[in-house]
Amino acid sequence: MAVKEYLSKLKKLTKKIQKEKAKLKQLQDTTQLVGGQGQGEKVQSSPALNAQYADTVEAIVELETKIAKLVKEQSAYTVVIKSLSNPKHVKVLMLCHAEGLKLYEAADIMAYSYDHIRHLHTQAIKALSHNLNA
Repeated sequence: MAVKEYLSKLKKLTKKIQKEKAKLKQLQDTTQLVGGQGQGEKVQSSPALNAQYADTVEAIVELETKIAKLVKEQSAYTVVIKSLSNPKHVKVLMLCHAEGLKLYEAADIMAYSYDHIRHLHTQAIKALSHNLNA
């Protein structure tokens, strides 16, 4: 597999995981509004509300399972990146492709100039290409 294709798949997985986590957070917030985690007095609720709550909880469980599968798939991609010998190469590729950050954001985190990170990223891609083709 070509490096660009490899990193593109990793980036798509990262975006999909972030999207699913946002959906999960929204469902969890909805669950608390509908009737979960209540403290204090018990209040009689309607069967329709209970059914809606049960459906929401079921959707949460399904999303958590889906996210776990995506994370497992993502980790299979990151193993190859983590096998690179230069820790700076690993860091820049993980930040830009596994975490979905831009090069300038990676530069801020790693405390390097944008130009240096761009150069480091190019070197990292070459090293990854060598590992993938080995």
